[in-house]
Amino acid sequence: EALDALYDSKKIVTAQVEATPAGEDAVILRFIIKRKTQADSVKIKIGNTVGDSVTEQELLLKLNLVNPGASITEQTLQNNANQIQEYLREKGFYNAEVSFAQVPLANETRVGVTFQVTPNVQAKVENFSIDIKDYDETKILKDLKLQKGENYSREDLVADVDTIRKAILAEGFLAPRLEEPKVVFDDETNSISVQLTGEVGAKVEVKID
Repeated sequence: EALDALYDSKKIVTAQVEATPAGEDAVILRFIIKRKTQADSVKIKIGNTVGDSVTEQELLLKLNLVNPGASITEQTLQNNANQIQEYLREKGFYNAEVSFAQVPLANETRVGVTFQVTPNVQAKVENFSIDIKDYDETKILKDLKLQKGENYSREDLVADVDTIRKAILAEGFLAPRLEEPKVVFDDETNSISVQLTGEVGAKVEVKID
């Protein structure tokens, strides 16, 4: 029952118990417990950033990172580092570097965790190709966020696709079919090329009787 209670606490890695005879009718029980390491504090240090701003508060609010007091392992911290890197790629920082370190505190089972995040240079838009059957994309190009030479982010891409869809709807094509944009990153030039394809669909005339 004691071992069950220890494992149910979620604060240990392993536990075992040894019994040593003590006289004719007694034993001495010795519990050997390996406790989980807990994060006493979690900090994010932001390094070189060229492009849109990246802040510690933003990363802590946007991501489901380890919380102070939570049990951690190397895998937990690596998963969090991967999560930060994936988020930065969504923002266009494809060459971002993320590492982490544990600083032992007075209590051997508690550590301070620091993520070192270096976004580096945000990728630029090299080309945004729009090929929608039966639609003249030149009418909408000036309204898009992802112009050639501008910083790339997934958020801006989603906004541009929504702008294009609304423009098509406004012309009476009420069932446009747009494919998932194809995003290609060029590591040598740190640039992004986007290709959007689709069809406007049938033009619908609405009459109210």
